[in-house]
Amino acid sequence: MVMAAVCLGTIGIFVKLIGSEIPFMTLGFFRVFFGFIFLLITVPMIDKNAFRISRREARDYFLIGLIIAISLTAYNTALSFWRRYRTLFL
Repeated sequence: MVMAAVCLGTIGIFVKLIGSEIPFMTLGFFRVFFGFIFLLITVPMIDKNAFRISRREARDYFLIGLIIAISLTAYNTALSFWRRYRTLFL
């Protein structure tokens, strides 16, 4: 949990450092892709049967993954516009 909190807490810093050099959809894709690669390597070490799923479960997992990817991209987009909206509240 601590590692997840640190990773989520530093997203804003990295998005601001990157600026507009990388599009938001690309940034969201790479976040999800590298997370997938990490889980693809580490999960079989913990549970050998983790990736054995039925067709119905695969469809559900796909939809959940799509929703997470969309929310991460929206979060990155919101962080890039943060300064503009903050000035509206002043």
